Amino acid sequence: MPSQEPVLDRSIRTSKKNSRPSLQQRV
Repeated sequence: MPSQEPVLDRSIRTSKKNSRPSLQQRV
């Protein structure tokens, strides 16, 4: 994983996967 990738990008990716609802709580 490139450190250049922002955490937000990862969050959106997880959100789309709906694998971790924890992300929604963070928002």
